[in-house]
Amino acid sequence: MKKKLNLVIIIGVFIYVTGYLMPLNADENRWSTAGPYNANVLSIAIHPFDNQIIYIGTVENGIYKTTDGGGNWMPMNNEDLPTNIRVIRFHPSAPDTMYSATISGFYKSGDMGLSWSLIVLPDGWQYEIRSFVIHPVHPNILIIGSTHGTHYRSTNGGVDWTSMDLPLVVAQEHVLDPVDTNRVYLVTQSASPQMSIFRSDDLGISWENIHNDLDTSIFGYDMAIDPVNPNTLYFCGNRFRDTTGACMSKSTDGGEHWFDITPDNLIEPHIRSISISPSNHNTILICTAGDGVLKSYDGGQTWQEIKNGLTNRMAARIVIDSLSRIYYLGTFFDGIYRSIDEGDNWEKISDNITNSRCRDISINLLGSDTIFVASANGIYRSTNGAFNWEYLDFLYPDYKRFATCVKVDPIHSEYIYAGFYPHPLGPEFIGIARSINCGESWDFYYEGLPSFTGYNKLDVAFNGSNQHRIFLASTSGLYYSDDFAQTWSREQSLPDDVYYALNVSSVNSEHVYTGSSTLYKSTDLGATWENLPGPPGYSSINEITSDPINPDILYCCRSRDGIYKSIDGGYSWQNICNNLPYVEDWFTVSGVAINPLNSDEVFANVFKSGIFVSNDGGENWDDFNYGLQTNYAKAVTIIDPLDTSRIYLATDQQSVWSITRIQTSIDDDIHPPDKFITLSNYPNPFNAATIINFSIYSSEHITLNIYNILGQHVESIIHSLRQAGNHSISWDASAHPSGVYFAKLKTAESEKNIKMLLLK
Repeated sequence: MKKKLNLVIIIGVFIYVTGYLMPLNADENRWSTAGPYNANVLSIAIHPFDNQIIYIGTVENGIYKTTDGGGNWMPMNNEDLPTNIRVIRFHPSAPDTMYSATISGFYKSGDMGLSWSLIVLPDGWQYEIRSFVIHPVHPNILIIGSTHGTHYRSTNGGVDWTSMDLPLVVAQEHVLDPVDTNRVYLVTQSASPQMSIFRSDDLGISWENIHNDLDTSIFGYDMAIDPVNPNTLYFCGNRFRDTTGACMSKSTDGGEHWFDITPDNLIEPHIRSISISPSNHNTILICTAGDGVLKSYDGGQTWQEIKNGLTNRMAARIVIDSLSRIYYLGTFFDGIYRSIDEGDNWEKISDNITNSRCRDISINLLGSDTIFVASANGIYRSTNGAFNWEYLDFLYPDYKRFATCVKVDPIHSEYIYAGFYPHPLGPEFIGIARSINCGESWDFYYEGLPSFTGYNKLDVAFNGSNQHRIFLASTSGLYYSDDFAQTWSREQSLPDDVYYALNVSSVNSEHVYTGSSTLYKSTDLGATWENLPGPPGYSSINEITSDPINPDILYCCRSRDGIYKSIDGGYSWQNICNNLPYVEDWFTVSGVAINPLNSDEVFANVFKSGIFVSNDGGENWDDFNYGLQTNYAKAVTIIDPLDTSRIYLATDQQSVWSITRIQTSIDDDIHPPDKFITLSNYPNPFNAATIINFSIYSSEHITLNIYNILGQHVESIIHSLRQAGNHSISWDASAHPSGVYFAKLKTAESEKNIKMLLLK
């Protein structure tokens, strides 16, 4: 095995050095990703001399670069630069020099982003910088403001700084006058003291407050200056906690007076940025936080939505290339788009930008190439084992938020359930989404669900009496539905608390676990609940995973206290962090997955350290990160039940990753601990089909037969020679009636029986 891995490593190094990219699909013994390709793109910078070179700044993973106008992107990750980028700008005459404003400081590069150095401001470096400006004629003049309320000016490219005469306001955006380059504006988020906009006519030496009669409820985000009539100003922002108010204003006298031009019927009064067409100064485009991109042809009097090709209505910023007239749109959670017809139509150009914030993943147990992912931009589906992803457009509701959880029904595999972060207007605008045709179409149900509730986890339980119950862990308690998600009830016997963790045992689906800061267990499908001692610690319980073979074995993760194991059904716990890395003063473990054929093999994700594997039930852990980008916080891990060599990892900042583990010799096989054969199936109960897993100690002739409750032979599954090791096979029972069945595995020396429940 070691020889095989070393060869893979050598090949990987060769590919990196020569510039050839590894395939994006699941590789042998190497993690890889094929998306979904998305990101929070807040900044776009076009090279001043070569418009094919574009840099974007993402919230999750730093800077990406393209040299072909967006056809291909490559990460420009650098350990010296924070990953949360606010603004990128080129030096206007020497573009090898770049500046970047980040969530923790201001940085400069002299080699087009290959390396970065911190520029220390007089009050320190650790503050978030959201905006700065470089003078186009005198580029050594820099003007900068922080969220800390301090504002500085440099005349020598950032070597020395002087404080500017401004009050303590949060700097949000700086805008240079395109005609009078000595004039600069500052947009702030200080609406309530009537200090939203300031103007300087001497490049920041002195400032004048031009808030005047501007609405005092708008927290400023951006402004734009008419290039033909520079006294015409456009201002936009966010009207917090007010769904009907104004959020965009216009002035025709340089800010002396302002009047409202907010588009009608905004879902959310939040406009992020303003752009003016270089073709016609009366054509204005705005990016909204919930209504997509809007366009006005008459200077803001009337507006229309332009959304052809867009799959997200949370737009961040449009940057226009003045030479080609190509529009580039950065979005929240959906990467970057391009338009060649002034924004009327858009094409997504996010390939290889692996920053989609994926919160949950679920696999179809009857056809494991079909996978669903819940992301910050909604639900994605792959029908070929994560080789590529299809965005599922729900159409209703028109406003999209984070998809937080997704679950394929283990009994009715064509049923898919999805949950979301709360909508500001109430649950009827989101609710729980359900598809009854494997994701082709969706309906939303919210009856019984409270307003402003976040849905954290979905799972499905069932029993031999044909009872089917969906559980929903939410920020307002634990809910359940007995009618396939159409109506919901809160579990009244549990406290009204925030529940992140939820697990239905795959061995006995009447066993249900949930947790807030306390762990709860039900052994009767939620009819009654028991308060378990739970693992020690005060942080929230964010994950529970039950063993797929032994129902008494549980793994539990607390958000800052690591991973614990119980071997007695949750009544006592042992910390098994052992040799896992300790990051930033705490253990944050998530993404626990157990091999259904060998429950001693456990996978776990560690905060910003990636995936680790244990082959002894958590006693010892080994790094399992070859090829994986690990600078993310949380993840959800699943093992393909039909092929346990395939593992999928949905990360909160690095999209979905997959790996195919290749066994190269008999030493790679996982043997049972003794000479007894093992036999299990999943799911159980099941509808139409179930996966039968078994292991044998030596290569020999075996039989696997199915019998009904009367002991009558129903079907022969295997009657042949099989190699030693772990095996799985699907039994399609669609031709048989509902009822109890038995699977019997027989070798020359041993025999094993299991009971299976078919529900239709």
